[in-house]
This record gives sequence, C-alpha cells and structure tokens, in this order.
Amino acid sequence: MPPPSPSLRDLSDELVGEILVRLPPDDPACLLRASLACKAWRRILADRALRRRLHRAPPVVGFLRIGMGEGDMRYGSRYTPNNGAASSRRPAAAGSRDLPLWLVLDCRHGRALFATPCPRRAAAATTSLGHDLVVWDPFTNEHRRLPQPSSPLAITGRGFNAAVLCAAGGGGGGCDHRSCHGGPFLVALIWSHSPSPFLPHLPGATSARVYSSDTGEWSDTTTVEHHDVFYYLEDRSPLPCRSVLVGDTLYFTWSSTHAFELRLGGGQRRLSIVYGPPRPPPLIESSSPIFMMSMGDDGVLRCVEVEPEDEKLCLRLRLRLWSRNVDDNGVAQWIRGRAIELEPLLPDGALQTPWIPSSVQLLGAVEGTDVIFVGTHSPDHPAAVYMVQLNSRRSRKVFDKCTSVVPYTSFRIPGIDAASTSEGAREGASSA
Repeated sequence: MPPPSPSLRDLSDELVGEILVRLPPDDPACLLRASLACKAWRRILADRALRRRLHRAPPVVGFLRIGMGEGDMRYGSRYTPNNGAASSRRPAAAGSRDLPLWLVLDCRHGRALFATPCPRRAAAATTSLGHDLVVWDPFTNEHRRLPQPSSPLAITGRGFNAAVLCAAGGGGGGCDHRSCHGGPFLVALIWSHSPSPFLPHLPGATSARVYSSDTGEWSDTTTVEHHDVFYYLEDRSPLPCRSVLVGDTLYFTWSSTHAFELRLGGGQRRLSIVYGPPRPPPLIESSSPIFMMSMGDDGVLRCVEVEPEDEKLCLRLRLRLWSRNVDDNGVAQWIRGRAIELEPLLPDGALQTPWIPSSVQLLGAVEGTDVIFVGTHSPDHPAAVYMVQLNSRRSRKVFDKCTSVVPYTSFRIPGIDAASTSEGAREGASSA
C-alpha cells in the first residue's frame, strides 16, 4: 500500500515561511487570505523575522482622499483600503470610512494627520490657527487632538501645513517603525505670513514649530525670511501640498519654485528654503508645485516632474527624475536624471493630446519607494488616478476621480495583527 500523499500540514514552519514570502507584499488582501487559512499560517505571518523579509518598506494598506462626498464630505476625507482588504474581525483600517470636516495633511509611520475646523473657531478666529490638528491611528480608531500653538506669528499665518512622524524619526534613532504605532510622535507645523494682512501676496517669512507627544508641548518657533518668494494663500487655510521625510529632515512643498527644509536632528530645529530644479517654460506657466519624494533609505531628496518631449508641440509627455546632491561644503545642486515616457505606463486614451497643464498631475507618492500617483483628465478617462511604479514601469488604476491621494502605509496588516475592533472612535486627551 503506497504511503499517503503529504499535505500542507506536514510542511515545516520554515518551508511554509519560504512559500509565504513569495506572496505579493503590496497586496494586503492576499496576505490576509493566507492568514485565514489556518492558525499556523497566521502565527507564521505574524512573526517579525518573516515580516522583515516580506516588507523592506511598509506596504500601502489604504488611501486617504479629500472631498469625495456631498455636504460635509465635500470638506472632509475618506479612507479606502488597498485592494479591498477586509475581514469579519477587521480593525478600523480594513473598511472604507468617511471623515467629515477632517482634511488629511499627512500619513507616516502608521499615523495620519488631519486639520479640522476648531470648535471654538468663532471665538478663537483672532487667537489661533482656526483649525485643530488631529492625529489618527486607522487600526485602533483612536485620535488625539493637539493643543493649539500659542504664537503671534501663528495667529497671523496666511497658510499652513503640517507633518506627523515617529519621535525616533526626528533624530532620536533606534526605531525601524515596524511596531511604533502607539509610541511617541512628533508633529511639525509650518506656516507663512506676510508683512501686512491687507497684502497677503507680498513676500515675508515662514515659521515652524514642532509638537512632541512626550512633553505635550510645542517647541520654540524657528523662522526664515524670504524676500524673493511670492505666494498667495487663503487666510488660515491648510495647504494642499505634501511633505517628504529624508533622514531627519522634513521637506514641505510650497510653490512651483521652492520648498522649505526643516531639520529635526541634533536637538535643534532649523528652517531654510530649498529651490527646486530648473523648469522649462511650460512647467513654470502651469504653476504646479514641485513634486519631491524619497526613494529607499539613501538619504537623497528627489524630484519628479511631468515634462513634454517637445516644449513647442507638447505632444508626448514623460516623467523627469532629479536628485539633489549636497557636497562636503554644504553646497546643493540638482542633478538631472533619467526620463520615463508616461504614455506607455497608462491605458490608451488616458492622456490628452496635445497636452495642457491641467490634464496631468502628480498627486502623491509612497515615501521611501518608487511609487507615485498620477492623476489624468481626458474625455476618455475623466479624473482617473493611477498608482505607478517608476522602476518596474507598471501601473494600475486606483480611483475614478480624486482631488489628492495620501497613501497610508503600515507594517501591520488588517486581520493579522492584533488591533481594536471598536466601531466608535476613541479620542485621547484633547491636549497631551
């Protein structure tokens, strides 16, 4: 009598692990289905050593978008899971969720940051930003409302933005961001102000402060003056621009020509201006903000632009990559990199011909990877958003219409890691 055929139960944990690491790491739903096969597979997938092999960079678990509904949701955000990852015993992050009156500003290290109108806005219109900053953990559904910074410059700010990060990411070190979701964090707030509230377009100064959840306090203000930077910002409005973390430095995109650099390491906060790479006339005229990103952990700031192959005809578009090189003397310059044709990355008819500035936009990026989000608008594909991998040159459509995309990345996978299943948001201290 022949021996029975081996089954999956006969496989060793090491062999099962070798099989599981070959699953697509950027597909949370695939990993979730594998974890539901049996308790043994769930235990193996939860192993930290295996996770490090699965994810060199945290996978995209979901997306946050602005203004995807009606009524209050026109001024709000929506969380959508990546690839529909779901479970009957899912944490909060596994399903779509509307967040009225919450405007997403940033996502990093398992946390999301929002600006929401201050409940005391009528009474505080002259004494605060007019918005509260809220840090949200999509997995536990907990959110924490930060105290208002007290600063005369913040009171007269003409526009602001903010970023969230693990406290170790601000120069503390010692964290791989795989399990720091519930740990201490920092929020960096940056705002510009003009010399006169009646002339908001005049150049003036930009300031920054950093909030620490450890101390529950805001740092002292650091300011940089700029006399060659012009802008027009609505009074006390969050800006639709993004931030990038490279090493212990945050970069905030601010206009079509410049950004701000906020150094967090060394126990000191220092703010300075960073100018983008040279732009041809069609890009300057488009007034689209410079698009900065980081790829990997090489400590290099990069920039991606959509440019025409022929500046006169604008018939074909390509993505141009730049990298910022800083020499031993601290002198920085932008190095022109490779070009990637955009049309082969997207479905037929996705790009309008001839190209006009408003037909293609760079909407977001997955920090530390080569993934960007490209928005298009044409008669065949109105307001579609595509997730594009620059190195493999693969893409897939993620949304039919969207104003912006902020990817939520996490080493935790819905349905695998332990998380709260509470349906109602639990707010932490209104101030730390």
